[in-house]
Amino acid sequence: MNKPTFFSVLLLLSGMLFLSSIARSQNEISFYKWTIKTAYSQIYTFNGATTSGNTIIRWQKAGQFQLNGYYHPSRFYSTGLYASYSSFPASNPPSGSNISIFTVGVNPEFFITPVIFPKLKTRFDIYAGLKLGARYVKTQEFSPSLFEPKAELCGGGGLAWYPWKRINIFCEYYYGEQANPNQKHTLSFGLGVKI
Repeated sequence: MNKPTFFSVLLLLSGMLFLSSIARSQNEISFYKWTIKTAYSQIYTFNGATTSGNTIIRWQKAGQFQLNGYYHPSRFYSTGLYASYSSFPASNPPSGSNISIFTVGVNPEFFITPVIFPKLKTRFDIYAGLKLGARYVKTQEFSPSLFEPKAELCGGGGLAWYPWKRINIFCEYYYGEQANPNQKHTLSFGLGVKI
């Protein structure tokens, strides 16, 4: 495990411990109107350079942090917004500059658990979701900096577990068109808080 990934996991675990200390007395799940989620995933990125007419592409992984906010009109669906950020060093040419990726969009979710088990009280949520947004790539290799928008359209779902009624730990999988045309899959994990 490299240092950035180690510190990301350590930061996530520290946040979970902090929030669990706040909600230690809460022992059942209830319906709330708002949810805030933070997530971490790894994305594949590439840097390309042209040398003597040939393009050299180097693939690398980068950590991506995401923040979501949701409003729940009912127990069956929610409407939400998301924003994510990723930054990694440009490897070609090795100039010491960074490439930053910003993503913003809408993220409705549809909850399957209350449809399948309408009367069962469970600590798990199963849901499907859509992501429709735009991803902007900012580089320092060009003057002025290049902002290149690319559409993001993904579908997927997730599983959330509630150790306390306001706090969940979740894992999500999305498939579809993303900023990198060669990356169709994204697996992320994180922490959600109901307000």
